[in-house]
Amino acid sequence: MAGGKSSHLVIAPVFWDFASPAGRTTVGFPLFWRFSDRHSVSELVGNVYYHQKKLKNGLDWQIQIFPVFSYGETPDGHWWNVLYGLAGYTRRGDMVQMRALWVPITVSGKEKP
Repeated sequence: MAGGKSSHLVIAPVFWDFASPAGRTTVGFPLFWRFSDRHSVSELVGNVYYHQKKLKNGLDWQIQIFPVFSYGETPDGHWWNVLYGLAGYTRRGDMVQMRALWVPITVSGKEKP
């Protein structure tokens, strides 16, 4: 992207890469997908998904290994899940919540709206 211009590379039907000053999209079909802009990045490699977003007060990110496990961090806490919440844990500030059989159980603190 010399000089802030857009560029592209296509090797049909398996690879596409489009870049501009606003963001970039790269697809290596069928196993790799990446989308990014100034504020966020999303990537999928096989069954592993990663997402990151810049917030005013820090970074919010998560990684998911489908369908088994997911983990994420926010500026004020973190969380994890097994089998989409069959079991899990969330800490957000002083609020701590656990999940069993997809039912959230607040252990301490109050849930923020």
